[in-house]
Amino acid sequence: MRLTMLDKIFKRVSRAGAVASPVQLPPDGGVLDEPTHDRVAVLSGKRSQREVAQLQSELNFWRLMAGGLVVGIIVTSMGWRRADDRYANDVRIAWVKVAPDGRSEAQLWSDGGNPNRFFEPFINSALINFVEHRFRHIRTTIVSDYGLAAMFMSPQLQREFLDNEHAAQEATDFEASGNGGEYTIIVKAIDHSTMVDPDAANRNSVIVDSTVYVTQHWLDGSRKDEQKIVKLTWKMIPLANLQRDWKQLQENGPGVQILAYHMVTALNQEH
Repeated sequence: MRLTMLDKIFKRVSRAGAVASPVQLPPDGGVLDEPTHDRVAVLSGKRSQREVAQLQSELNFWRLMAGGLVVGIIVTSMGWRRADDRYANDVRIAWVKVAPDGRSEAQLWSDGGNPNRFFEPFINSALINFVEHRFRHIRTTIVSDYGLAAMFMSPQLQREFLDNEHAAQEATDFEASGNGGEYTIIVKAIDHSTMVDPDAANRNSVIVDSTVYVTQHWLDGSRKDEQKIVKLTWKMIPLANLQRDWKQLQENGPGVQILAYHMVTALNQEH
């Protein structure tokens, strides 16, 4: 009975020792028996799984860090790009007026560098030049006025003006007699259907309709002023052609070419 109890105790201790003790490999590099081989495989598998899980966790961490870094770089780049665009487009012209006593006054124009800022007034000056010289009747200047107005016209319109309207004969007769009275033309406003972009590649093919509001003023005061409307259709002369004609360039700097025109009396005769 005592032997049986002792045998059981020794067997339990032996099993515990076997579970707790590491696997003993043959010192001579021999072949493992099957039970030992199975235990080694189980332990190796558990270790491999732990290592794979740990590596996978580290890999996910670095992927997350790399993704966050890329997103941060993109957001920062977009911010710098917007700031650069705002800086590039923030064009302001400063007009500084200096008085003889040293006082100065500055005015800023914040229009983003509008290319038409100076170009449109330049166009308007040419149209005013044409309208005034074409339609005013002053004995001492009518011949030169008609000649200057013809410079603004297209070749076809020039032929119509000189041949069909007999502009030269009309100017000569009025210069001699002054029949009908002398009057001047005062431009009050100009309205354009559109405006040519000076930087556009097709600027020479753009057709523009403009309306010019004028007052016909009689020099001798014998009649009341009349309100007139001049309708113009025009386009731009190619720059290469304009630069070859110095007289045209002097009188018609922007290179306006009048394609059609006519004057009508305004319905509203109030100033």
